[in-house]
Amino acid sequence: MANSVDGPSQGLSTDQNGEIMSSLLSTQMDRAAKEKLIMKKQVSFSSDPEDNIIITGARDCLCLMASGSDFIKIKPGAREFQRHFYFNQETLSIHWAPSRKKDAKIMVDDIVSVQMGQKTESFRSAINEYPSPRCFSIILRDNSTVDLVALVPNEAYIWVKGLRCLVTGGLGRFCL
Repeated sequence: MANSVDGPSQGLSTDQNGEIMSSLLSTQMDRAAKEKLIMKKQVSFSSDPEDNIIITGARDCLCLMASGSDFIKIKPGAREFQRHFYFNQETLSIHWAPSRKKDAKIMVDDIVSVQMGQKTESFRSAINEYPSPRCFSIILRDNSTVDLVALVPNEAYIWVKGLRCLVTGGLGRFCL
């Protein structure tokens, strides 16, 4: 005798109907969960509706970092410099210009962590105040820091997320 899911009037008891409905709901939920896993996660850091930067993964952050960004570099002693930073994907290093150094760079292997906000001594002694969402610090193995201020918060978020992903070795997964 074939059972139907049309309800109790088709010869199913309330318990049988409930079990079938529960089984169908479970199957639908499993399917929805699988579909959700398959969908790519998209994150937009922008609060400006005209800014269409959509980040779908760590690689997007790294691509934007490779194209470069202008930052204010904060140095101890209340010194500030406008610099252009970019990520070199081949050498896994961060470079900036202009600089008096011949090859101003940071190797990703030398980065211990990346902190969002104004948590270092350089920021505390800075001559200008900057909104915290635009500020971040790269902490190096020798306990020195590279303290940066982005022109807009979105760039700071992209760099922080991209650098954190590089530091943790998370290129193979979505790190945001």
